[in-house]
Amino acid sequence: MGDLGCFSLNDFKHISAGDAGMVLTNDDEMADRAQLYLDKGYARDGSGRRPPFLAFNYRPSELHAAVAIAQLRKLPGIVAERNRLGDRLTAKIAGTKGVFPHKVLPDCKSSYWFYMGRMDPKRLGVSRDDFVAAVAAEGVPVGGGYIGKMVYEYPVLTEHHAYEHSNYPWDGIYGRKIPYGAGMCPVAEEAEATCWRLGIHEGMKEDEIDATAAAIAKVAEYYAKEM
Repeated sequence: MGDLGCFSLNDFKHISAGDAGMVLTNDDEMADRAQLYLDKGYARDGSGRRPPFLAFNYRPSELHAAVAIAQLRKLPGIVAERNRLGDRLTAKIAGTKGVFPHKVLPDCKSSYWFYMGRMDPKRLGVSRDDFVAAVAAEGVPVGGGYIGKMVYEYPVLTEHHAYEHSNYPWDGIYGRKIPYGAGMCPVAEEAEATCWRLGIHEGMKEDEIDATAAAIAKVAEYYAKEM
């Protein structure tokens, strides 16, 4: 999808090589540039070390690559099963008052890295955190939020301190003050404050999905009655 596709292969992704990742492209020129970028700008074709630009050392080991290739053979089945289980959970909780399932756009599919839904604090009369705690008390390993706060709220950005002993690039390139902080992306912030997430994986059974759905519906219906 697009000119370049990037995938992570760390230990909690669909498939794992222990770490590392993959870059995919059908464009030979982009493939050559990507390979240079991942390997300090060093050409490995015998032409010598003449980096055309500054680059990082992101080269994976041969062991990482071998594990990744073996995992790729399993990927279609993993994605298909996650898709089936995630869609089953959505169907089970659809229509539950104050609860919004993981949204998948029409004519699309989700590979469900995890399952993320949202809840309406006003409709249920309870905070997201209390809602999550009640669902967890039913034996469901549910969590609240995703990253806790927006990346632009991190001190490294709000304090313009990306590097030690320097305010670069804010004091040398942009030529203007760039403020960071809460309120920059209110829709994203609202989503973070009202979302809940569940781990979902290809090894789960249908009865686990059904029990999860029942717990979510039970808690939502309890709070909705209290309103």
